[in-house]
Amino acid sequence: MNLTPYLWVVFALSGCQNHTETPPGPCQLPPTTHFIGPQQFQSPGARTYDRQDQCLAKGGTYHASGRGILADQMRLAAQHGDTDAWLQLGRWAEHDQPPRFDDARDAYRTAYRLGHASGAWYLGRMAEHGMGQTIDPVAALGWYQKAAGGVRLVEASELAQARRQQTQLQQQLNDQQLALLQGQAQLDAHKTLLDASTSPLYRFDIGAPPTRCGQAMNWRDLGDSLSGFALALKQFDQHYADQGWLWLRGDQAPDWARDPLLPSVLADFIQTRRTAVALGGYWADLMPDDMGVQPWLLMDDPGGVHRAGHLRVRFDCAL
Repeated sequence: MNLTPYLWVVFALSGCQNHTETPPGPCQLPPTTHFIGPQQFQSPGARTYDRQDQCLAKGGTYHASGRGILADQMRLAAQHGDTDAWLQLGRWAEHDQPPRFDDARDAYRTAYRLGHASGAWYLGRMAEHGMGQTIDPVAALGWYQKAAGGVRLVEASELAQARRQQTQLQQQLNDQQLALLQGQAQLDAHKTLLDASTSPLYRFDIGAPPTRCGQAMNWRDLGDSLSGFALALKQFDQHYADQGWLWLRGDQAPDWARDPLLPSVLADFIQTRRTAVALGGYWADLMPDDMGVQPWLLMDDPGGVHRAGHLRVRFDCAL
């Protein structure tokens, strides 16, 4: 059987591999033996970038023929983002004969841009000694500073003084921020006062001494009793509900306040009223579960701003 056509096909296919993207490496692997029927032939081993120990372990031959192959390895590593490889390419370009300072500068810049601080040091050295450029001490110092991460050499006393100043400035900043927060709190408080609606305050003093805030109502004229109190509530709701809040206040309950019907009378008023009600003292303890839909609040001191649900109100004690 004539095997020549088959051999030509195998050699032709092996020759179709593209070796233009990556240069051949220094490791020559052993040839590969192929069998076609009783015939055998060998194809050349691949040229790889295995390390010398890896190459020898695979039965290959390592060719360290000068810097050419190593330079190819460095270029390949640099193309994959190896910053040490960029530095090495820069050093080779700098010390070439004749020197290739532009290539060296580009390599050092790339190493620094990719995160290797030593690239800035080499650029500073080139600027300081005028390698391929005019001597530039200012630019050299700038590159040296970048290589040091912005840190500069100073006397220990100067550094201590700078740190003390930093502490003082930080304390001043903290004080200013605190003052700003306090000022903002005062501003918010004033804004709350401005936003709060002002309302007249009427009061039923029941078992409590008179107070200067709010207009006292003569509810006792209707009878200092549970029935008189109930009638006073209805009349207030009829004639004063649209004018202001009613404040029921008292520290000591009168005898009629112990009547078991009082909670029912108060609940009936609150659930059917049009009046906004403030409850203080023992009247807060009589507050029914259902407070109706009108605004209400618990209040012992009428000063400041009070919240009744979403409503904010302050009372004009001069009325």
